Amino acid sequence: MSKGGVGQGTTLGLSIDAIIGRVRTLQMPEWILDAVDFSSLQETDWMVFLPGGLADPGSFIADIYLDTTIVIPTLKVIQLATITFPIQVAGNAVQATLIGSGFITGIGWPQASIADPMMRQITFKYDGNGSTPAYSLEVAA
Repeated sequence: MSKGGVGQGTTLGLSIDAIIGRVRTLQMPEWILDAVDFSSLQETDWMVFLPGGLADPGSFIADIYLDTTIVIPTLKVIQLATITFPIQVAGNAVQATLIGSGFITGIGWPQASIADPMMRQITFKYDGNGSTPAYSLEVAA
């Protein structure tokens, strides 16, 4: 059984923009399914909901140290994003992954200050079209 873990060792790879820099933080996507309100005037205590038909695969945001020797990531291009998680159970050999296709929707430029590292932010939107986001579990060898 996993004891949880820290994010250290998590990696991010993109199929087109193979080298994006050193990732400091990675805000994972939230998969969202809307709830459809089916309440009527007959309800007296609680609203009535049914699950919506389509789920939003979400976006992830990566905070990356600015490296002026690396090309700026590509906008408007569908690519495969692979997030690989660190091993959490001693003896396991295959890391958990989150893989899906999408595109970069934002490139944030850093704030320059005296004492803080310059970070840029990349936002990647899963498209739900090509390779829908898929999570694979960590497993033993």
